[in-house]
Amino acid sequence: MTRLSAAIAFVLFLMTPMIAPSQTAPQFQVASIRLGDGGVIEVKPELTPGRLIWTADFSYLIAYAYNSEIQWVRGTWSSHNTYRIEATFDPSATNAQVREMLQSLLMTRFGMKAHRGTAEAPGFALLVAKGGPKLHESKPDDPPENAGRIWGTLPEKNVVEVTGNQVSTAQLASEIARDVKAKVWDKTGLTGTYDFHFRATLDDPSLADASLTYPRLADALRQEYGLQLERQTGPVETIVVDHIEQLPTEN
Repeated sequence: MTRLSAAIAFVLFLMTPMIAPSQTAPQFQVASIRLGDGGVIEVKPELTPGRLIWTADFSYLIAYAYNSEIQWVRGTWSSHNTYRIEATFDPSATNAQVREMLQSLLMTRFGMKAHRGTAEAPGFALLVAKGGPKLHESKPDDPPENAGRIWGTLPEKNVVEVTGNQVSTAQLASEIARDVKAKVWDKTGLTGTYDFHFRATLDDPSLADASLTYPRLADALRQEYGLQLERQTGPVETIVVDHIEQLPTEN
């Protein structure tokens, strides 16, 4: 490497947006970590007010901590290790705060050092369909118990049920991304909060339309809410792990 190229590489390194622990970042009150048996991995944590229990590997832990997907987490570590985490926190903490607590845990207990990057990837744009949106804004004076939350369940094979209360189209796009396992960019231009509840069939070429109990996801969005999915390629944020210890510090 020439002196010039080495200097350029050093400058680029300094410009890399490193992820560092914040002095004010929320912390778990108590957190116990032990090695799993390398068997079952739970793709989502068991969350109850004030408590998190989860057995997973670094890919899932880091993806959840940074509200990303495992395909956008980059790094090298033992793929055989799983970790059993049991942690307590203030029951009033939001889901976003719990994610920040997990970020702090990864940095302090595993010595994780990471930075954010970008990559081009195929995905979908969430757009307003021809004819305009069919959305009705939520009533802020009558907030439901789960205001601000959206989640999906799989009640049947190849079927997703999505429920959202007082959520944005950006949140809807994030939930759809989990269902279709691809990046979804919110390009609706809508700024309100809305209620969603629908069931849809996830795309499966082997299923004929006539045999479907529920419309396909793209059709459900268009028919129910005047929204459409369009295939596009665009930037996605990646979480690049530069260093992480295989064993945590002692409990």
